[in-house]
Amino acid sequence: MQAHRRNPHKNLLWVALLAAWPLLGQAGVITNPNALLTGSTAASAAQGATPAGGFTPAQSGPGSTGNPPTWHQVGGQNAASTSSTSTPPAAPATPAPTNPLVVSGTVTTPAQNRGANGVEYVNTGHGQVMALPPLPTVDALHQAMRAKRPLNPGQVRWVRRSIAISQQAAQAPLSAVTPRLVGVTVHLDSGSPPAVALHAGYVTTLNFVDAYGHPWPVTHVAADVHDVSAQYAGDSVALSVIAPYADSNLAVWLQGEPQPVLLSLVPAHGVADYAVHVRVDALEPGLPPPVGGGNATGGYTNVLLSLTQDIPPAGAQPLAIAGQPPRTSAWLWRGPHGPRLLLRVPHPVLAPAWVSRMDGAAGIRAYILPDVPAVTVSAAGRPETLNLSRLPGVGGHHG
Repeated sequence: MQAHRRNPHKNLLWVALLAAWPLLGQAGVITNPNALLTGSTAASAAQGATPAGGFTPAQSGPGSTGNPPTWHQVGGQNAASTSSTSTPPAAPATPAPTNPLVVSGTVTTPAQNRGANGVEYVNTGHGQVMALPPLPTVDALHQAMRAKRPLNPGQVRWVRRSIAISQQAAQAPLSAVTPRLVGVTVHLDSGSPPAVALHAGYVTTLNFVDAYGHPWPVTHVAADVHDVSAQYAGDSVALSVIAPYADSNLAVWLQGEPQPVLLSLVPAHGVADYAVHVRVDALEPGLPPPVGGGNATGGYTNVLLSLTQDIPPAGAQPLAIAGQPPRTSAWLWRGPHGPRLLLRVPHPVLAPAWVSRMDGAAGIRAYILPDVPAVTVSAAGRPETLNLSRLPGVGGHHG
């Protein structure tokens, strides 16, 4: 009974110590539980159960009425249990409080310290905790930059220049391309189809006119879709090359004419027809012939076609026009029927009566006239006289 009355305070102290011990140990406040028992040193010394370096309860609890609980040393080299009657070991120096989040203690091998989810753990005096990752080294930044930007600025410029050179070599023509503006005449009832020179990378435009040069609208176009792309609007057809080395042909139906206009499409080397003035040797149905001259071209078809594009025939001598009106040119030419005046003008001629004529694009008119020193035209509904004279150094009676 006396022993039972002598232990109540001691038992309460054990209960409080066991309840607060995990928190006090993690915070590093108390590393030796014997320091809490200094108030009952007599009882502890009499029983000889005050080991140093940390303890773990085993066997009997503080609430038992028998002998005090047995304590076992942990976290040190002497892991053997000591009974309540054994001689206590010498108390080591009390370690300084430590942070439990910092990795310390015994590190297991890589095969042992890696959990199922790939997280590494270390063994400490308070159990197994997750290991903090190592701090990045100075080379980590350089490795990340090399992964995202493996090339330096000089190497990037070199790569861009190499790509540009390769693209230029793949897209540039093998030889220089000369553009042409030509005129051809098509006969619906006879003759071979005229040839149109096509070149990859260049668009060729065909403009269709009748025998007097009036624009002739296009109603339908047929071509091999694997060789050439054809689009039409009004009196024009645009061609683009798909197969650069394939020969092909083109069929064009004009308004009111059942017979199609046939053209031969050939791949050209060094030449590309930018624009082709196609004159059909016929009249658009329903249109009367123009008044004031002969029978359309009168055998001057090729000459008129060239004049509509401001290209005079060989041997033609340029003439000066007083006032230099815009878009107007004149030449003196000796043709098969004697001297002739060639005139390219955007206005209709009133006098003299023309020998042959042809209309071109953008309102241009080409005339073959008698050899006269002046021509009267209708400009904005008013008559206007064009005075012609020879240029210095050029023979002729003009001027």
